[in-house]
Amino acid sequence: MAELEEGIYPAIFYPESSSGRGGVSVVVSGVRFRGAFDDFLACRAGLLKVDVVALGAKTLHFATNKSALNSKDRRALAEVAEYVKSGGPDRRVVIEAHADARGGTQYNKRLSQRRARAVQEFLLSQGLGQSQVRMSSFGEGKPIANNRTETGRAQNRRALVRVVN
Repeated sequence: MAELEEGIYPAIFYPESSSGRGGVSVVVSGVRFRGAFDDFLACRAGLLKVDVVALGAKTLHFATNKSALNSKDRRALAEVAEYVKSGGPDRRVVIEAHADARGGTQYNKRLSQRRARAVQEFLLSQGLGQSQVRMSSFGEGKPIANNRTETGRAQNRRALVRVVN
């Protein structure tokens, strides 16, 4: 890149691998490089500053009997919101909230609803439209771990946030 910026024509040589003779040489021209390079830099500067692959699905975990988002969750959701907004109105977020098996079935259903609502309200506060956020709550009905252990219960107190196009 430095050579091109200085007007030098760098050459790249690719030897033929099977026979060891011959090969291919490529010379890169520096003519009109500066303008194209500036366009590239401007494009790169406009890209999202988030890891798009990591935004496919986020799992948020909650304290026992709580629906509040911690600062780490808010940062992760802010990235999700930025990505969703960059895709226009057809890009959406699906929230699936859960509870562990402590408490009664109805209480756990309401708790998972509060968790889903907390995530939804945060995403809306970040500029997403109501139609871009869909939420479901499952109470204790879909555990991913054993509810007999504290570790398992902690894994079950969650909200899964997925981006869909």
